[in-house]
Amino acid sequence: MNLDDVGNLLDKCFVLLIEKRPGRTIVDTPELCQVIDPGMPNTASNAVYRTNFDDHNAEERISEAMGKFRCLGLPFRWTVNSLSRPKDLAARLAARKPDSILESTGFAAPCELVPCLPAPHVTVEDLSAGNLQDYILAATESFAEIGQAPIDALKDLAKDALARPNPDSLSFLARYKGQPAGIGRLKILRDGSQVAGYIGGGGVRPCFRHRGVVRMVSHFAQELKKRGIPLLLAHANEKTSAPIMRRLGFREYGKEWIFVFSKLGDTDGPH
Repeated sequence: MNLDDVGNLLDKCFVLLIEKRPGRTIVDTPELCQVIDPGMPNTASNAVYRTNFDDHNAEERISEAMGKFRCLGLPFRWTVNSLSRPKDLAARLAARKPDSILESTGFAAPCELVPCLPAPHVTVEDLSAGNLQDYILAATESFAEIGQAPIDALKDLAKDALARPNPDSLSFLARYKGQPAGIGRLKILRDGSQVAGYIGGGGVRPCFRHRGVVRMVSHFAQELKKRGIPLLLAHANEKTSAPIMRRLGFREYGKEWIFVFSKLGDTDGPH
């Protein structure tokens, strides 16, 4: 895959990664991609990933999409990137008072160029029933500064990963001297003939940061190379992991914003 094509792939990645499952409703039209999953009441499983609304009816269509979550009492997130329309969608969503707005940057690197970092005290293992509680502990402390919504989502996703194994969706626990230190998720992204690995939900507990736990990224690249997949992609939070991705030599692509509505409140219209 040409690295110059990666920006468009990153903008589409969440749509491409949607998994069909019982009880999940997927609305997939040229103007909207929306996932509604009452069985997974978290902001990772309930989301709007594609928005292509006309200016003249954008407010009405935004209210309609939000209403589908509200009537079921579901928290949700709304992703905005360079493909989103109308162009002022971010401002329109901000006017509806989200609980938080997360800014991230897209990154990519050929797996063969991802450095194998020396970290003798760090080990990486697959998520299993035996280490689930350690995984949840690492997830909880890694994301505590962001808020409860991503923590709840990661807990649900971890339990679901054990109940419904998927070879294209892998979860890992990193340990530092045997102690649970961080987590990471790796998904296989397919778009026609293009195949890449995508890092999602990665984090390190504050007490183990700056100790080489970022070696997980090397582990992801090695896993992909075993499968003959040449490229590793990620979206990284500007306040936490984006500087690390830059230091590792990942190439930077466009911005993305996630509007999190974890408390429903009044989202019928802008305030």
